[in-house]
Amino acid sequence: MTPTGETADQEGEARASYEPLGLRRGSFVTYLTSRSALGYSTNAGNTAAGSGAAYTDNRSEIAVRSDFARHALDFTLRGGLRDYLDSPQKSVPNVEAIVSGRLDLTEVDRLGGTLRYDWQRESSSSAEVGTASGSDIHTLTASVGYERRAGLIGLDLRGAVDRTIYSGDDRDNTAVTGSLRLSLDNGAVFRPFVETSAFARLRDSEVDETGFRRSSAGGEAKVGLAFDHGTVSGEVGAGYAFERFDDAALGDLKGFVADGSLAWQPNPLTTFTLKADTVFEPSRLAGASGSIVRSLDLAAEYALRPNIILNAGAALTYQDYVGVAREVTTFSVRGGAAWKLNREVELGLVATHSIKDSTVSGEDTQETTVEAAITVRR
Repeated sequence: MTPTGETADQEGEARASYEPLGLRRGSFVTYLTSRSALGYSTNAGNTAAGSGAAYTDNRSEIAVRSDFARHALDFTLRGGLRDYLDSPQKSVPNVEAIVSGRLDLTEVDRLGGTLRYDWQRESSSSAEVGTASGSDIHTLTASVGYERRAGLIGLDLRGAVDRTIYSGDDRDNTAVTGSLRLSLDNGAVFRPFVETSAFARLRDSEVDETGFRRSSAGGEAKVGLAFDHGTVSGEVGAGYAFERFDDAALGDLKGFVADGSLAWQPNPLTTFTLKADTVFEPSRLAGASGSIVRSLDLAAEYALRPNIILNAGAALTYQDYVGVAREVTTFSVRGGAAWKLNREVELGLVATHSIKDSTVSGEDTQETTVEAAITVRR
């Protein structure tokens, strides 16, 4: 995807004039980002009878990246707060801290690890909340991985422990995951791979408030293809996954899974991306084992001028609960524009419209938001 000709010169000029340089301190480079927005939502609570409200949305991020000849050590801290004005709707905070590192053991062997902390507030419109106002969710993750690239067969071995804590209810749990991936690294454009994983989710409470034992174990196996062919690059995979619960009264979560991420750049000024995913979500609903969530997201970006970027997208999510009659389909469209005043300051305008259709009466919702923002990067 190397630019050529006049368009490439234009793209290069845009990068030189508008990309932030970062603040260098020895072998580390620090990037600072701050975004402040004022918006309006027609359905602030995202409920069937929700009312409109204006809001402020402030987000900041500091990222420290190493610049070593070998190895790597990175740190990212980001946080945000959406605060609704003249509305009983609760504020929506989010904090995430990530420390990741990589050791280049040899030219073909790498060892990496990540520590992550995430805090967010569960939406009061979630079916899992019930009559509560929504929990604060704290997640701590520790992961380690070994990667070897030698000969025709590439090896990726990974393990992770996730500790999730919910304030105010009995869903606290610890999940342990291990995965193995083998890929054909023959230098060709298309590189097939096979991947298998196993996991266990251990609940703190042996029996939840609905009387079910929800600790579980499961696994996944899939095949896929990674590729980088001219203007198109990405990875797609498909397979089968299952999750079995300690309580025999809860049916297994199982079925076909697919995921992928594709990027198509027909010219240096236009980019299309497609993302797909399948995940198993736990549930606290009486009789429900959990839900299978399938999602698809399509986005397009076009540089009208070197400093004016137009973007649009659409997303579709289908959530199917196992054990109870509940299916939820959510569709959304979005569009916006960004105007880069210089390499540090950007103005943005974005509008979104989402529709949620549920098989449970009274759960259908619609929401439209319009937001104007200023972003400062250094």
